[in-house]
Amino acid sequence: MNNKLENTLLRHIKNSIRNGVYFPNMVFVDVWDIYYLFPSDYLTGNEAADIIWSLMKCNGESLLCFVDVTTIYELKNDSISYINIDNDLYKDYQNMWEKDRDDSIPWLCNVDTYSASSTSGKWFLYSERDNEISMIALKGPDSIECFKACRNLVHAILPEDLEKKELVPGPFDRLDPKWIESFQKFYNKS
Repeated sequence: MNNKLENTLLRHIKNSIRNGVYFPNMVFVDVWDIYYLFPSDYLTGNEAADIIWSLMKCNGESLLCFVDVTTIYELKNDSISYINIDNDLYKDYQNMWEKDRDDSIPWLCNVDTYSASSTSGKWFLYSERDNEISMIALKGPDSIECFKACRNLVHAILPEDLEKKELVPGPFDRLDPKWIESFQKFYNKS
């Protein structure tokens, strides 16, 4: 693995999210064209892998990085808990979640807040297991169209659709109305 590329990815992720900020507040530093949210349980499945790989292909990328957000602000990269995924590891995406961290506990069981991005900066994934919400932020018409074509795989909706009960997948139907109002204040684009 190219250390320079790895460091660039980690720096990009670190500079893209706000330290200590969680949903319903604005977690992203950058301005994005559109946001979609989906139940976090889909993140570890093949559906999410297909979407991520489509976005990477659309943007000419071959490497992405998943990071445990609680470790991203460590001073040294060797203290940050992350997994790089390239063409070879993608083929075994689901088993990646079972990979042990340094503390011998699988990622899936031990990380509450994930972020993922690749080298283009055209998309960014953020997920909170406690809130059961994952969000993908997108830039540029190609990335947006690429995601729209497969968003139903993970039941992704726009933030403004949270009030449309007929469109809302669980667990979003259990969100507190005040939480939704605060969330939409930051993420609605209409």
